[in-house]
Amino acid sequence: MINFVPKLNWVKKPLFIIYFLLIGSVFAQELRFSANFILSQKPLNKVQIKVLDIAQNKIIDNFNSENSDKVKIDMETGNNYRIYFSHPKIHPIFFEIIANNMSENDLYNKFDYQMDIDFIPNTESNVDTAFLSRHPIHRVIFNNKKFEDDIKYNTWAESKIFKEESLSNDFSEQKFKIPYNIAGALFIKSGNNLSPLLKRDIILYKTTNKPYYTKQTNVAGQFHFSKVYADSVSVLYIDIKEKDAIGKTLVLTDSKKNIIKEVKIIKQGIEIPIDNSTFHQLIDNRFSYFIGGKIFKETDTSVTFYAEQPVFLLNHNSTVIQSTKTNIFGAFVFSDIKPGAVYQIAIKKESVKKPFRAMLYNNTDVPICEIDSANNTTNQLLCSFRADNGKKFDELLINESLLKMNIKGKVFNENTNNPIADLKVYLVNDKNQVVDSVVTDNYGSFIFAFVPYMKYSFKFYDPNNIIQTASKVLLYSSNDQLVKMLHVIKNNPFIFSLLDYEQKRLSEIYAEDPWLNFTNIKLKNKNIKPIIENIYFETNQYTITREAEKILSKIIIILKQNTQYNIEIKAFTDSRADDKYNMELSQKRANAVKNYFISKGVDANRITATGLGETKPLNHCKNGVLCTEDEHAINRRVEFDIKLK
Repeated sequence: MINFVPKLNWVKKPLFIIYFLLIGSVFAQELRFSANFILSQKPLNKVQIKVLDIAQNKIIDNFNSENSDKVKIDMETGNNYRIYFSHPKIHPIFFEIIANNMSENDLYNKFDYQMDIDFIPNTESNVDTAFLSRHPIHRVIFNNKKFEDDIKYNTWAESKIFKEESLSNDFSEQKFKIPYNIAGALFIKSGNNLSPLLKRDIILYKTTNKPYYTKQTNVAGQFHFSKVYADSVSVLYIDIKEKDAIGKTLVLTDSKKNIIKEVKIIKQGIEIPIDNSTFHQLIDNRFSYFIGGKIFKETDTSVTFYAEQPVFLLNHNSTVIQSTKTNIFGAFVFSDIKPGAVYQIAIKKESVKKPFRAMLYNNTDVPICEIDSANNTTNQLLCSFRADNGKKFDELLINESLLKMNIKGKVFNENTNNPIADLKVYLVNDKNQVVDSVVTDNYGSFIFAFVPYMKYSFKFYDPNNIIQTASKVLLYSSNDQLVKMLHVIKNNPFIFSLLDYEQKRLSEIYAEDPWLNFTNIKLKNKNIKPIIENIYFETNQYTITREAEKILSKIIIILKQNTQYNIEIKAFTDSRADDKYNMELSQKRANAVKNYFISKGVDANRITATGLGETKPLNHCKNGVLCTEDEHAINRRVEFDIKLK
């Protein structure tokens, strides 16, 4: 490495004084870049810094160091970055950080990368400015659990700074190839409806017309290919199979569901050319899944929720990499599930004692496995799965569109003894649209409840001059962790974005469940839409089944917690059998649900039960119409109408 000084007196010595720190932190996902700026042996301030996410070809940060000769930049682990530096007195340069080869375990560590940067003064005329504009002057790579200098590259780059110097190992003639992970989703479009292309074989072909990878779309129509070179792929082949899809449209989206291409389906095998633009739209080096489920404590005769209890996600080495808490219905969600990796869902052994057993279900109450362990030496009960196409993983997989979140935070002036009350906080989505707004309370706290899962920003507005400082505002999570220090301009609204790991500290993510809405105070004075549940009974029977208990138990919790609500039960049948019989059967089923509620302690005066037979089908399956079993099942339902007294 070299010191940037005029070539006339140039003597080789370290340009960068670098320190590497690795701090174990399960949820960190943070690479912190810190630097001291030096020019001609003196501190340099007012340096302009830009941070580029290479995969997305997007500037993610752009700011000035102002009166400081130091900088700290927080970046997400697992991505490749370029950091650009400019100043009126220096030759602009940029660094490159290559980190997209990090393992799943590495992603959850915190890395601190520190350096002194001795800039080249712009009075030095012998600098190859064309080289500096095209090539990073310094490259850092992730290798064997740590960041380290790419010595071979850096040695070559140093030799190219000044025009007359060169080395025989000429990197300028080489094209540096970086592998990327690409991800997207496939849909069948009919009219305005998009249906995911489920469990279909897709093949990514090389430019040599040989298969690169063969994969299968999952239950959300998603696919993922790892370590692909941009200039080596040509075509994505999709095996449609469904003859009735011919004439419709195949839609290719990126991993965020943004439409990339639409292709008319004229045969069952479709080829989509992958040009350079399409490839870069598909790049997602941080692609991951959401999984979720419910845990019940069961015996042969009873079912109860494993409610508000800790649940852990372990990697293949049985190391805890995430933890969360089940909600009042025993439900939980985990994010950042990497394709192909092996995971274990775990709970503490002492939390489930005999005769109870812990059973894992998906969010539609399909059984997945018993959470158990044959290893008596461990304090955990486990259920393992691989994040790949397979029944267990497919059942646990959750579509992002079905996720909700609560966002909680606190805002302080300078320190936690100075909460900022009555500050207007706007929630802004990735399209820069305001989704919701709240005002902080006397403790500086705010909450956005039951909002759709999304990447978001905050906008703070301070028209009453509540903020006492013109420089720093502290953003904390609801459990008192510092999330971000904000540099603000007094009396001006300002927007700031969050990195993924910062967003996680402020957000509680959960799968959508209409019954959870009744815990939201905002809904208590509004008209509430009826909730439809598929509560199944045995043919011609009206006895409450174990499967029905799981749903009805949720409603009982809501009714007991909210005594201001009454409930009307409406039971329906399909159109098979005669009308009178169906009307009588539906009344017996409605009464069975009512009696079950009463047996669990709900006041009978709060419950109305009505059987409506086959009078209100939800589809075309009326008397005399031929329908499939699945189509009939849609009409066999119970509706619950919750109303304030």
